[in-house]
Amino acid sequence: MKRLMTLLLPVLGLAAGGGAMALLGNGQETPALITGLVSGLMLCGGAMARTPTLGVAALGAYGAGLSAYLAVQHKVALAGGASVCNINDVLNCDLVNTSAWSEVGGVPIALFGLAFYSAITVVGVQAWRDRPGLDRAAAFILATSILALGVSLFLGAVSMQLGAFCILCVTTYIINALLVVAGHQALRGEPFMDQVPAALTGYKDRSLPLGLMGAVVGGLLGYFLYENTKLPPAAQAIEAVSEGKAESADYGRLYEQVAGKVNLHGYEPAWGKPDAPYTVVEFADYQCPHCAMMAKELKAVAAKLPELRVVYKHYPLSNVCNDRIPSSGHAEACMASAAAVCAAQQGRFWELNAQMFENQAVLSKENIRFMAQQVSLDLAALDTCMSDEATSDRVRSDVAHGWEAGVMATPSLFVKGLLDDPTAWVHITSGSEGLALLIEAKKKGVRLPAPRPPTPME
Repeated sequence: MKRLMTLLLPVLGLAAGGGAMALLGNGQETPALITGLVSGLMLCGGAMARTPTLGVAALGAYGAGLSAYLAVQHKVALAGGASVCNINDVLNCDLVNTSAWSEVGGVPIALFGLAFYSAITVVGVQAWRDRPGLDRAAAFILATSILALGVSLFLGAVSMQLGAFCILCVTTYIINALLVVAGHQALRGEPFMDQVPAALTGYKDRSLPLGLMGAVVGGLLGYFLYENTKLPPAAQAIEAVSEGKAESADYGRLYEQVAGKVNLHGYEPAWGKPDAPYTVVEFADYQCPHCAMMAKELKAVAAKLPELRVVYKHYPLSNVCNDRIPSSGHAEACMASAAAVCAAQQGRFWELNAQMFENQAVLSKENIRFMAQQVSLDLAALDTCMSDEATSDRVRSDVAHGWEAGVMATPSLFVKGLLDDPTAWVHITSGSEGLALLIEAKKKGVRLPAPRPPTPME
């Protein structure tokens, strides 16, 4: 059986790798990514079947590569870039990789992962080569892998709370579980607990110093890679503007032409003065995690810039009320938007809006009614309003305006007042930070360049 697995797993892994390349060539990026990740696990499994310590080395190297990417992507995502594994709002690496738990003391947690996997790789390679002084290497690998698996379980629980998962992170969790298995196999029946003290203290064993060396080297290389990561163009422009080194072209990277046209009914919920010189329209979805973050950011920007008026429009990512979406997607988003429309009729839109974004993972009808009660809404009037066809029509009307403006994702921001023509709209591509910098520049008399052509619609 062992010999069969030693031959079969590498063959299947290579076949899966070839399949991933073929899928990528056909433009099927998501299937290609998943197939590629499975291919890597199969190849590591083949190495484990051959020799447990060789499997440890392979798993460590695989984990180090994934951690290096996650560390780099942490910086890119914070600057507005997007990861290759952002599939939807549930399978979204950037959402997980920029959460409150993505850093420890300001250092991306992925860099700690890189240091750990580098240590495991070094010890695994040396143990596989049967170097002297590594009698407790298996115990070292097993003990540290158990700790890593514990961290994985904790981070998995955090992801469940976020309602989003990073498939690269999940792959590292699987790697940690396989490391525990490989470490146990490498013990070859020897007592684990008797070896742990020597393995983790370095007493008459080189596993700890070798591991520390690998961790330091891996950590330093990761930090160098992280610090020298090139930011997306919009982030570079934001940096240049923030440092006072911006040229006209830098400002132009922060926005683009509107793909269609921005229309308003005039009765949309708004935050700020009606005669404010700058108006930003946000199209959002109550089950979109990035929309929840944007809602807070826009309020903070509006609080600092009284010249800004924020207008909210509904764009649920669900075919229940949005015919451009192929599936039910965010199944509760349409109902939540209807509730928000009804809350606006009672003068409590922003209060319920904040509650639903704060609790977007539990937007059942019962929970929405509970939130409505917390913000002093008349529940009987709310129920009547939500069952009214006119309320659904109001949501669908906002959705139609989103189509006309060329909305392709949420949140989408459109602002008026930045160009020479005060009635002209532009599409903000740099988030709330770019929006604030553009308004500040306009207030200082900076003449902003004409917007670049819009991103082609998919």
